Amino acid sequence: MSDVQGMFDSLSAAAGRVSQNSFTVPTVEGAGASEDGTVSARVAGGKLVELRIDAHTMQRGNAEVADLVMTAVNAAIEAHATALMATLQTSTTDFGKLRGELAQIGEQAQRSMESHLEAMRQMLDEATERAER
Repeated sequence: MSDVQGMFDSLSAAAGRVSQNSFTVPTVEGAGASEDGTVSARVAGGKLVELRIDAHTMQRGNAEVADLVMTAVNAAIEAHATALMATLQTSTTDFGKLRGELAQIGEQAQRSMESHLEAMRQMLDEATERAER
C-alpha cells in the first residue's frame, strides 16, 4: 500500500467514525445583560432558559424595555455561541477528536510529500548528470 493510499484510508476511516457516531451537541450556557444591568438573560442548550427584568424597568416605555431585552438576549446568545465553539474544539468532542486525527493525517501527508519530492529531486539530478556525460 502506498503512503498516499494509506492517507486516504485514514481519512475515510476518520470520516466514517464521525458519521457512525450520533453526534450530540454539547450543552453549554451563556449569560448576558443590558448595559445598565436591569435585564439579564441566560441561554442553555441553544434556548433562552431565563429572562429577568427588574421591576422598575417595567415603568419605562415599551420600546426602551424591548431594546434592553434585546441587548441582554443577544449578549447571552453570543456568550452561548462562544462557549459552544470552545467546547467543540476540545479533544473530548467528536469534532475535536476528528480535528486531531485530521491534523495527524495532514502532518503524515506533509512528510510523505517531502519524501517523494526529495526522491524526485534525486532522480532529476541523476538524470541531469547522465545527460551531461
